[in-house]
Amino acid sequence: MARRGPESTIRFDKCAVADVYVEAFLLRNLSVLATDFDLQDDARTLADRVALLAWTEDVSRVQFTTLEALGWSSALRGDIVEALRLVRRAETVASTAPERVLVGVDRALIARETGHKDQASEEVENALTSADKFRWSEAAGDYRLYAGRR
Repeated sequence: MARRGPESTIRFDKCAVADVYVEAFLLRNLSVLATDFDLQDDARTLADRVALLAWTEDVSRVQFTTLEALGWSSALRGDIVEALRLVRRAETVASTAPERVLVGVDRALIARETGHKDQASEEVENALTSADKFRWSEAAGDYRLYAGRR
């Protein structure tokens, strides 16, 4: 099923009426699958399609999670340059403080796993500084779980 997914995404171009909402969620779900499975070519196709979609404000959270998943997919395949590029794009669309903290943690993990320990430490410190400025108990959704964890 995952192998056929990107083909289905590309076929959205042939629809009479584009539905950004449906395509955004499809891209997000397939991007998560690309992270969990070895789908190199599919991940590249998805990243290209994500770049072309006319994202709207009502799916900005979906755009963030899609870019983050594709970034991790690239990192797990060893394409660190692409991983960092996608994580930076995720940061530019992050709409909440928790999302910006998560992107900092992503960069720290990628730096650590590629042997850049000083950069990893700096990224962790920046993420912790950002996290300390946020009232986690007032966060929406799953982010409330982080309240009082530090």
